[in-house]
Amino acid sequence: QRNNLESSLAETECQYNTLLGELQNQITCVEQQLAEIRAEIECQNQEYKTLLDVKCRLEQEIQTYRCLLEGGQQDLIHGGGISVGTGVGGGVIRTSHTYTTTSAAHCQPQVPPCKTGDIQGESSASTE
Repeated sequence: QRNNLESSLAETECQYNTLLGELQNQITCVEQQLAEIRAEIECQNQEYKTLLDVKCRLEQEIQTYRCLLEGGQQDLIHGGGISVGTGVGGGVIRTSHTYTTTSAAHCQPQVPPCKTGDIQGESSASTE
């Protein structure tokens, strides 16, 4: 009877060791998948931050142009002269304008400032 118990114990240990090995393999596989997913999420997060920064800069630039246009319209209303010429060069709109009064000060940006840099400081497209 002792031999039966010992062989049953050995068989049970073998089964559990086999199951333990399978579970460890599954854990290793899941950990590897988790690491890959984390790396992919980090990459997507960096892309998102880059796109968000670009969006913020574009919104600031659009707001700047709106302010310039509104300022120009105010000058026309108040009898001032404005000469606006726009042309596209390398994707950048160049605007030349002549104001007799400075009425663009009333225009406050409605876009929150970017967290990293400003339009003139880091945007190579708008500093030509």
